[in-house]
Amino acid sequence: MRVVLAGLNHMSLEAARQFEDEGADVILIDPDKGRFEDLAGDLDIAFIEGDGGRPEVLADANPRDVDVMYCLADDDKDNIIAALVGRAAGIERVVPKIEDRSYDPICDEIGLTERIDPDHSVAKALVAMSRGRKDGVDAEDVEPEENGEADGNGE
Repeated sequence: MRVVLAGLNHMSLEAARQFEDEGADVILIDPDKGRFEDLAGDLDIAFIEGDGGRPEVLADANPRDVDVMYCLADDDKDNIIAALVGRAAGIERVVPKIEDRSYDPICDEIGLTERIDPDHSVAKALVAMSRGRKDGVDAEDVEPEENGEADGNGE
């Protein structure tokens, strides 16, 4: 499986780790190569320096060979654009992270029916956990770090 992750942040790095553990070929796209080198030194994944919403940058990932593209930047509009560029480049399955639910009707209209809403997903998992169901989330996945942010590594 070939996976493209557009946008460098804690979510994309954790996703890259898990996809790598599953044996996937992972490509991360972000403008900040230095930050990638600082944060992802332990990952054996490809990195493309640039904006994942630019066709010429995405072309370097050989989009026709990509099984799924996750658009995980910190800005919903950037994720929508990257998803549309991915779809136009020939990637059949593109999944943007959209936190502002007011974009839902627009995403539906342009065919981005699969979306990631981190707050909704975590809340749903917490409710499931409270009822004794795991649904893919363990308690250590939502434990805070010392600085108060979830680390995504269970540490």
